[in-house]
Amino acid sequence: MNELNQVSFRLYPNPARSEFYIENVGQELIQKVELMDISGRVLKSWNPGDTSAYSVEGLTDGSYMIRIETAKESKVIPMLIRR
Repeated sequence: MNELNQVSFRLYPNPARSEFYIENVGQELIQKVELMDISGRVLKSWNPGDTSAYSVEGLTDGSYMIRIETAKESKVIPMLIRR
């Protein structure tokens, strides 16, 4: 099996209202989390050791992407924000 397929994350709730959480199903340590608009522009960035809840306050409803970086890969997961 490919190593990249062994890293797995789950975002919840999705759609998010005010914040979201990341469940790390794999064994990889998350190094960085970024929230991007659909053009790939980084709007927010977090170091996972700083928080367990990731706030989406101040962002408008719509489609976004969450990039989760580990030592082995960078994975992008779609995220919706709906109030």
